[in-house]
Amino acid sequence: DENMTLEPRDEEVVFFIEGKPMAKLTVSQEGVSFEIEETTYQVASKGEALSVPVECNTKWSVENSPEWCKVSATSQGVNIVVDRNYQMNERSGTITIKSGVVEQQVIITQSACEWYESFEMINVEAGTFYLGAQSSSSSKANYDPQAYAVESPVHSVTLDEYSISKYEVTQSQWIAAMSSN
Repeated sequence: DENMTLEPRDEEVVFFIEGKPMAKLTVSQEGVSFEIEETTYQVASKGEALSVPVECNTKWSVENSPEWCKVSATSQGVNIVVDRNYQMNERSGTITIKSGVVEQQVIITQSACEWYESFEMINVEAGTFYLGAQSSSSSKANYDPQAYAVESPVHSVTLDEYSISKYEVTQSQWIAAMSSN
């Protein structure tokens, strides 16, 4: 069977003929040779792709990757695609590479983004809508029997396509942008 430890091992095999030992054979098996050149990576907030070379004389596997890292094993090593960090805080994650009982950890640390990069934007399609309200005719657009005069006149508004933040502005984003609360 495979030697899945770091230590080499030897075993003697004795050959018997008619109950008498006739020959001795020593079988040597090397231990796991497992090397990762670099185990710490600093990644920019915008995200990037990494290639981590793995040299190993036996089978190995990848475990425990953070959700913001897409990991795939290849014959040369591990490919890691790090998603963009929308947080204004640095984040760090560990990817474990194992061969038998031997494991090594690769630490990925990703920079925080600037406040103006922390918004995850989505596109809003261009379109036309009626703005305002009126209380004079239920057959006309935007009728509201409780509409105030200040809500009139109802008029058509056309907007080009634009982007807007997917989430509400957080207190941290507001303070970072405005320098106060």
